Amino acid sequence: QPNEGLFFVDTGKANKRAPRKRPEKPLHVELVLQPLSRVPPPKDITSHQTPNGRKEKRRREFWAKKAQKGIFPRGERRLRARLGLDPKNPQKPQNSTQKPPEVGRSNPQRGFYDIWGDSNPLDAPLAGQDPWYLQQTKRAPVQRPPRLQAKPSPLPPVEVIGQGGSYNPPFEEHQALLQKALQVELRRTREEQKVERRLKVTGELSSQVGGKFGVWDTKFGIQTQKFGFWKPKFRVGDPNLGSGTQN
Repeated sequence: QPNEGLFFVDTGKANKRAPRKRPEKPLHVELVLQPLSRVPPPKDITSHQTPNGRKEKRRREFWAKKAQKGIFPRGERRLRARLGLDPKNPQKPQNSTQKPPEVGRSNPQRGFYDIWGDSNPLDAPLAGQDPWYLQQTKRAPVQRPPRLQAKPSPLPPVEVIGQGGSYNPPFEEHQALLQKALQVELRRTREEQKVERRLKVTGELSSQVGGKFGVWDTKFGIQTQKFGFWKPKFRVGDPNLGSGTQN
């Protein structure tokens, strides 16, 4: 045999490759709990943006240009008219020739009045005019509705329970409530005992009278006794029964 078959060359420790391990497979329960969608959720754009922001920005720019020309929106015009300012020059008050604003609109601290009373200031311009004219022009004062004529009930709307019946009542209030309930039960017990005593006395008297004299049966006309019964001494349907005669 050749030398290669009988001998081998010792080269020391050779670097052996580690065996390849199979990757660990996740459990089925973990796969079920994972989200099905692989698409990430969108960002919350409303957290840092204003709805209709572009539209509102263009609207503010539009009215800013109009304000330079002295043109304002309706809400701004009404506010300036209430404050008595010139629409074109906010710092300058209006001319005194214009009609002053109503007292009710410019003075929130005004007093109150009864709209159904005779001294209603709203009906002052209609005083002394023809009723038929006011009816045809629909300017007649409104009549008080019938539902306002009814008097409210004097009874309280809600019956308020005492403090002892609350969820966590004070000790004194709870004892007072129990004492009140006890008095009601004692009164009811006394009434029941009184009725039982009356029935007992009535039953004893009826038994004594029945045992000594017998009990008269008005339906059949028979008087029963302890040792038998007595037959009536008159016949049913006797013509002499009404006169008191007996056979």
